[in-house]
Amino acid sequence: MKWPRRRRNDDQDQQPGLPPPATPSAPPPVPPGPPRPPSGALEEVLRSRGRGSRPPAGSAPRDAEPRPRALGQRPAPEPDGRTASGPARRPAPVPKAAPARAALADVNSGAGDSGETAIAVRFATATSALVFTGRLAALGRPQAGDHRRSVDGSSWWVFTHVALDLGRQLATAADGTVFLVRSTQLVRDQGWGDPERVAGRRSAQRLPLASLRPATLFDLVRRAGLYSVPGRALDDAVVLLRAEFAGGVIRRALDLGLEVTYRPTRLTPLFDDEPSDPAQHGVVLELALRAPHGDLPAGFLDALHRDPFTLLCRRVGGEDTVLMQYRQGSALSDGPLLELAERGVWLLSGSEFGCARLERLGEPLDGGALVELAADYPLQDVGASPDWADDAPTAPEAPRLTVVPARTSGATVDATLLDGTQLDTVRMMLEGHPLADAVQVVTGRDQHLLLAAGGLLERLPLGEPLHCTGPGPLYIPLGFRTEPLLPPSALEALFEPDADRAVVLTAHAALVFDLTRRRPAWTLWVGPLPEPDLQLPDEAEAVLRVVDERLTPKPKPRPAEPPRLRQAQPPGSRPRHAGTGSSRRPRHWRDTALDAEFAGDLVRAAEIHEHNGDALRAANLYERAARQAAGRRW
Repeated sequence: MKWPRRRRNDDQDQQPGLPPPATPSAPPPVPPGPPRPPSGALEEVLRSRGRGSRPPAGSAPRDAEPRPRALGQRPAPEPDGRTASGPARRPAPVPKAAPARAALADVNSGAGDSGETAIAVRFATATSALVFTGRLAALGRPQAGDHRRSVDGSSWWVFTHVALDLGRQLATAADGTVFLVRSTQLVRDQGWGDPERVAGRRSAQRLPLASLRPATLFDLVRRAGLYSVPGRALDDAVVLLRAEFAGGVIRRALDLGLEVTYRPTRLTPLFDDEPSDPAQHGVVLELALRAPHGDLPAGFLDALHRDPFTLLCRRVGGEDTVLMQYRQGSALSDGPLLELAERGVWLLSGSEFGCARLERLGEPLDGGALVELAADYPLQDVGASPDWADDAPTAPEAPRLTVVPARTSGATVDATLLDGTQLDTVRMMLEGHPLADAVQVVTGRDQHLLLAAGGLLERLPLGEPLHCTGPGPLYIPLGFRTEPLLPPSALEALFEPDADRAVVLTAHAALVFDLTRRRPAWTLWVGPLPEPDLQLPDEAEAVLRVVDERLTPKPKPRPAEPPRLRQAQPPGSRPRHAGTGSSRRPRHWRDTALDAEFAGDLVRAAEIHEHNGDALRAANLYERAARQAAGRRW
């Protein structure tokens, strides 16, 4: 990016090393031999002789500062005076003389011998004015510069004394417009040139100084507000919250090894100048968190920041004077912000919480006392033979075997536990569902078990999902594990699951189901069948009777015996030949796979599913077999 170009005199457009054009008013070229006079005398000579023609309006004067070059461009080397045509050379740039700087100081009201200029910078927003003020404070300038505001409130002004070139850069970076302070007027700066010539331009915009009204830095901070910043590492922080939420935060902080103190704090409005009754303002608990080593955990800070009932704050500049909401920042830097706080402790936060002054009530106390409120631990006098002095201390009791919540990532739903009221809804859920062909039900007294060969592999909208932890048909609720942890051999020895006995471990009981009573789930909603009526022609029935008479041997005559009646078939049964035995549902391949699964042969069960085209359950069984071979449960 190039700086804006300006018009130059004819003699400035010549190439280095060439003599200037001959004009009536131009002096002859300066020979290189004689020594150069002092800069102040040379400048006076040039001013008195009027070197060169007068530049057009809007162009840079001959004795103005050098034209800025492109950002990052190296300065051009000075000509050495030797050219191809002869030894004549152009005079070197003349530095500004000390008398000119003194004259400049006289023009700028309030400027000193250090070359600083009194300027006023206009900003459209209070945020831009705060950024400019903070930058001046970082340079060591006095922050209590004069701040003003336009009558209509459309602009903010900052008055200061600074080197003009530095002030122009800082104002441009903060999206401001520079004005030169001249007595009772403000003259708009053109962005280049010395202030004496800028102030003398007739076309420059001029504003009366009386058109601005006073403003304070406090007003700027209030109007600008806060903006979002990335979270950063903190070794200490402050949390403001109501008392009912303090216990959980303190407990989690203690679990992370943090130091926690608390005390009540009263909040009063920060921007309300009128005194009010303190009893009308809220009281919250202030928790001070500190990490003994390193920084506070970033995840813990993010969780507190997302909690809508807690306000996480950082100490501005590490001081306990200004508290600012976490991941929020002010356009004013920390140093001036600390100096602005006059009394008490300031709280600066977003619109969802608001700003306040903190009135701390009492000294901070250890927060660990707030998490030990559920039980008493009475103190006792030491006896003649205290328990801790016995030679043979009693062994602690073994913990009761139960199931506790745990991560079971990768575990699938192998079965579902239902209670008595949920069994009636299975029809509405599974009727017409593809699972109805694979699900089997084992009914119990008040609990029922839904299972399938290879696993259900789908979380049903009712019941408790179970996963098979093994060995055999041993099930545990999904998201739980045994406590204490036991190896598979111990579980097999304690509960003895086998092909006819399934065990479901819950937090309160160990439920045992008889797997020999399992039946397809579709039998739950299938009622009695209509009585079969064989539609045979009359001729076929006559032929069958003749065949039956010829093949059936005639019984020997016996004593009087009542005629033998033909036993009626039960409703819904099909006619069968004599001697075939009782009716029995044909055995399905899923029954064979389920028996192999309950027997612990998961690979064979997977092969049966794979052979019959059920690749999903085959993959689940192969995965369970691989986990068991690796000693993992999920």
